[in-house]
Amino acid sequence: MDGAAVASGQQPGLTFTAPQQLFADQEREARWRARVNGLAMGLPRSAGRRPERSVLGSNRSGTHELWLWDRTEDTFRQATSRDSGTEHGELSADGEWLWWFSDTGGNEFGRWVRQPFVGGEAQDVAPEAGDGIASGLALGQGPHGPVAVFALAVREGIAVWRQFDGQPAEAIYRHDQDGMSGPLSTDATRVAIRHSEHGDASTPGIRVLDVTTGDSLAEMRDDGKLLCPLGFAPAPGDPRLLVRHERHGRDELLLWDTDTGEQREITIALPGQLDAIWLDADHLAVRHAHHGRATLHRCRLDGSDLTQIGPDEGCVLSVARRPDGALEYSWTSSQTATRVYRWSLDQGATLMFPDDEQAPPDGAPASVEWVEGPGGPIPVLVVRPTTAPAGPGRTLFWLHPGPDLDDADVYSPRLAVWADAGWTVISTNYRGSTGYGAVWRQAIVGRPGLTELEDLAAVHDWAIAEGIADPDACMLAGSSWGGYLTLLAAGLQPERWRGGIGVVPVTDHAMSYELGQEPLRAMARALFGGAPDEVPDRYTAASPLAVADHVRVPIAIIAGQNDTRIPIQQVDAYAEKLAALGRPPAVFRFGGGHGSQVSGTLEDFLQISVAFAEAVMHEQPGAPTPVHGRQPA
Repeated sequence: MDGAAVASGQQPGLTFTAPQQLFADQEREARWRARVNGLAMGLPRSAGRRPERSVLGSNRSGTHELWLWDRTEDTFRQATSRDSGTEHGELSADGEWLWWFSDTGGNEFGRWVRQPFVGGEAQDVAPEAGDGIASGLALGQGPHGPVAVFALAVREGIAVWRQFDGQPAEAIYRHDQDGMSGPLSTDATRVAIRHSEHGDASTPGIRVLDVTTGDSLAEMRDDGKLLCPLGFAPAPGDPRLLVRHERHGRDELLLWDTDTGEQREITIALPGQLDAIWLDADHLAVRHAHHGRATLHRCRLDGSDLTQIGPDEGCVLSVARRPDGALEYSWTSSQTATRVYRWSLDQGATLMFPDDEQAPPDGAPASVEWVEGPGGPIPVLVVRPTTAPAGPGRTLFWLHPGPDLDDADVYSPRLAVWADAGWTVISTNYRGSTGYGAVWRQAIVGRPGLTELEDLAAVHDWAIAEGIADPDACMLAGSSWGGYLTLLAAGLQPERWRGGIGVVPVTDHAMSYELGQEPLRAMARALFGGAPDEVPDRYTAASPLAVADHVRVPIAIIAGQNDTRIPIQQVDAYAEKLAALGRPPAVFRFGGGHGSQVSGTLEDFLQISVAFAEAVMHEQPGAPTPVHGRQPA
């Protein structure tokens, strides 16, 4: 690689150059790059009325793009090809069109386009809707023929659009609070949307709209609790909607008759968080997330005849049903890259895309541990190096994005490369993470950032007490919300850390709010309890920029020039302040948005991060920010 962390012109930050090879050892060098670049095939999503036609995501071209699969002919064809990759795409119900979201440079702000399944140029489908952030798409076949319902979010709020094939799109819902369009009924006459008209985007309600008129047909709201529409029953005219709720403190399921209003909770004998799709009109396929792992099950609508499908270890990521009653699902574990399986009652599970020479090598195994914390036991994942020292060693504390996400037993080239470099990796599912119940998820409301750092401190103390971490060799790293927590910890807990690496991090919540679009602004209001002008002290107390004068350790930042979630201006403001304080950070600006669909960009991220940490550890504590990376021993 050609150097990284380049600051040029008026851009603040140091130039940091990583070595051309991360590892001097060729076997380790080849292995970590193969994990990043190995072939990945996503779960196919099929046309409702042409199930032999499917679309899936794959990095086969070196960039994550959309590929079309004709199952009858067994042919794959790359459908999109863009410098920043393409993430979102669906097939029309008749299988004639591929819809995909077209943004600029990965900035996630754009419009839906469509192109023929058999090949041809993409064309705008609804120019009258303008540009925005994709907030849901559902394609169906209704009384008027093909129909699309999609939502776009902008600074001013949310709009849900309906388009009958060949006609201009019409807005059937608008509001200045955030929302999202959801599933269509099987006959495409009604659509379920999520809304936050009550002012709390973290606990949305559900409204069912008439697709033609936009009239409200049904409403569900659980005060202070999250609701999510999962799908209408797979039969024309059936008004039942499968809903995920948290009325009893965890994610569970219910059936809602959107004609009569009847709600029937489904009791399923599983202890963790539940999600599901319809398998047929009488059965569900249930995903069960528990203690860092996620299994797949089949049951009747009353929760009876519960049968597990697939392995106990690892995580089922996503599930789709086939017309013949079979299931297709993607599965992974910390040691095994994502694989796609087909399951049926008569044949069980079979691998759909057999391994080949492009398959990624094994990852690093992770164990799930529990650490006593100020808000209750904290779930953590621990990845140990293959050549772990007999005593305490170098430890990376990884902080996941979100906050409403979690780290689980899944394949991670990011964590595995640290283990290859001789680091123990501890990933903390701090309060605010999903997967551990409603109370844990909502525990940061009113005090975001500060609450998570209390958990991080408890895990850090535990790792030292257990003889895992050398207290003089602890680094922090994280992405998005985790990157933000990394920079906040560097300012509020400087005595604990040797350095920090923040990938696409928030540095100033008030500035991010001012520059951001409605979905992120709505999340901020929900977490902080209001807008910056309403609770300014909360925004200031939780912003890395406000505590930058306490930073005593080297900092590296990786940021996207086109990021609309975390605008680059607030990263620049943080870098300028650290520079003025005599501790300029290394800043690598890449030509993308909040994430990257390009394998080579992830390679750069990892190479910079590990080489930076190695350089920090080579110097004495408190040394200036390094400008040249080092290879692991």
